[in-house]
Amino acid sequence: MVFQPNIIEERIRIPILPRDDLEQRDESFGLQLSSITPDGAKLSKKSFIMINIVTDIEGLKKAEALEQMLKKIEEEEEITWVGQFI
Repeated sequence: MVFQPNIIEERIRIPILPRDDLEQRDESFGLQLSSITPDGAKLSKKSFIMINIVTDIEGLKKAEALEQMLKKIEEEEEITWVGQFI
């Protein structure tokens, strides 16, 4: 990818390829900027960065548990209201 002159920020689209296995796991890759022009131009210390894609299995489990709990509370409230009118 080539950045236009005077650009100090740019989005880079990196496709995530599908996997054959169903195992969820974290992934990492590095991004290195290089080939700076014009002559004499320099990159800051941030010319290399590691990107981590974190699979939040625990977060998914917590979201599912919260959803089930809220559904149960909603059902209990409905039963309570019905019981009060009888």
